[in-house]
Amino acid sequence: MQNVINSLAVLGLLGTVISLFAVSALLRMVSQLRQELTVLANSTPADSFSAASRRVERFADADGRALFVLVVEEHCHNCEARSRHLAEIAGQVPGRLALLTADPGCAEWVAGTGIAVMVDSKLLGQVAVGATPTLLKYGADGAEQWRRVAGSDADLDSYLEAGAPASV
Repeated sequence: MQNVINSLAVLGLLGTVISLFAVSALLRMVSQLRQELTVLANSTPADSFSAASRRVERFADADGRALFVLVVEEHCHNCEARSRHLAEIAGQVPGRLALLTADPGCAEWVAGTGIAVMVDSKLLGQVAVGATPTLLKYGADGAEQWRRVAGSDADLDSYLEAGAPASV
């Protein structure tokens, strides 16, 4: 009986040692992932994309006017609120306005306001925003000038009034 108890104790100790090695390996992996995420979080869009990849020919304007593009999703309450606010102030914005989405239902948020609605998944992938609603400004040549998440109507107003928001 004593031999069985001793064997169980040795197996228990061996299991504990193996568990410690596994936890150590997991902690090392988490540390590496944390370092990689820190590098990604501190990179800017300019680091990730060349200027050529941030140019959208479809957004160019021969008349020299800038284009403000609000990227939205249908099931996003903030997207709907920002879109409806943009529709209210559309006449006060210097430049062209557009709504970019993959969801045709978003068009009703700005119906009858003169805001162009682009329902285009391919273009949405090319623009590649990380969060919605995001406001992007494109120059007359179709080159992206900046992008900002519009978390509130006040944010949206300040971005549109300034034309070029301060860096985040």
